[in-house]
Amino acid sequence: MNRSLWGLALAFFLGGCAGTLPSETPSASTVDGDPVAIMRTEIQAARVLGVAWLSPATFQIAEKLSTQTESAMASGKTEEASATALRAVERVRKAVASAETARFALSDVITAREAASAAVTDARNAGARGVDKLQSALDEAGEYLTKLTKAIELGEVEWADRKKGETAAAYSRVRVEAMKKWSLDRAKRAMETADAEDASTFAPQARTLATARFLAAEKFVGEKPQAREEIEKQGREVEFFANRLLALTRAGKAFSEMQPEEISNWLERNLQGLGASFKLDHRDKPFEEQLKALRTKIEGLSSESRTLAQETEQLSRHKQGLTQEAQRLQSDLDAARTEVKSLSTEVASAKPTLERDRRYEATRTIFNEGEAEVLRDGPRVVLRLRAIQFPVGKAHILPESFPLLAKVQKAIQGYGMPQVTVEGHTDSVGSRKVNEKLSLKRAEAVMEYLVASNAVPRKQVIIAGFGFQRPLTTDKTPEGRAINRRIDVVITPGN
Repeated sequence: MNRSLWGLALAFFLGGCAGTLPSETPSASTVDGDPVAIMRTEIQAARVLGVAWLSPATFQIAEKLSTQTESAMASGKTEEASATALRAVERVRKAVASAETARFALSDVITAREAASAAVTDARNAGARGVDKLQSALDEAGEYLTKLTKAIELGEVEWADRKKGETAAAYSRVRVEAMKKWSLDRAKRAMETADAEDASTFAPQARTLATARFLAAEKFVGEKPQAREEIEKQGREVEFFANRLLALTRAGKAFSEMQPEEISNWLERNLQGLGASFKLDHRDKPFEEQLKALRTKIEGLSSESRTLAQETEQLSRHKQGLTQEAQRLQSDLDAARTEVKSLSTEVASAKPTLERDRRYEATRTIFNEGEAEVLRDGPRVVLRLRAIQFPVGKAHILPESFPLLAKVQKAIQGYGMPQVTVEGHTDSVGSRKVNEKLSLKRAEAVMEYLVASNAVPRKQVIIAGFGFQRPLTTDKTPEGRAINRRIDVVITPGN
């Protein structure tokens, strides 16, 4: 999970200008809305953000309080449920803060964990042997990671920082071994089978070549486990040489059990089988001459095939000319039909406009005048968020803005799968560079909220920070500056 999403998570849970945690159970005045509903939302969001394993002890307490809240609600004890929910909210917010610290302090370990987990999954999906042992090693590294996150919960960040290298190294070892099994296990099986069938006796050169290829690929995995495509390519090459080794071993063993004349008869039968396809019988000739005759016949057929291909191409061009003539005649007929259909087309073309009007009016009804201004810009709809709140000079979304963003989510979903542009704007207080960076960060925070709430896929969202380049009114008065500080969400409906 990237840093920007975690910044959003802190804004979601903590709010406030300084972004600090409450030191005691929040009161009704610090939790805007139904405490039970807010508890449910924040608990679920924390699970999505991985807080359960990044801050296990504190989050476990929050979940226990959540269970007590639900029990009180089921028994009709609403006051008790609200009080317990407030305690749960306090705990989950503490867990999120601790998880944020762990996420940044242990970023290398977490990256190594994700890579190792993916590699073990690949090895398992490939049917490699020994995956259970890899999974055990992965779980063992996970236990060390849990110790690190618990230490961070207790404030022992320096100890965790000293120990994190060992855990990252453990994950890296698991990743390398898993990548080896994923890419080389099938080849290793073939080579083991060949050795069991005495490859060193019947195909020693092929065995030396396959072994060299295997060791080189194994070394490459150890040095560059991140080069997945090259590892996969080398794995396929090693598997080819391993299967070749097995085939040559079995052929050598079979020939070793045959008399010389049996081998000659075997070669004759196979050459004659090929020759029969061309009505050739050269059994009275040496094997070299039989092979030469077959090659000559095959080359002749290849030449004939090329000639047929050229003739086919000529026929294809002739057919293409006839097709173009038929298309010209068809276009004359289509022109007449187009005139008849023009009125129907005009009627049909009006439907998208009517649909855009309907969606625009539906969007306007979602917001009241103090929350947002809904504007039209051609086919696009602009949501000018008047009521969205950020701390001064910060990009953290304040909790009181969440209901407004929920309405933005609803508005976007009314357009199916639109393209969404989130624009950040500031007033002219401060330098241009600072304001452009701040406006972009605020736009990014809104984007992360919309993506996390499933309002729109990340690939459908663009962000932009304009600083104070696009004011709506004068910046010389406090009122004007307040108007210019805004977030515009531009919705471009899909086709």
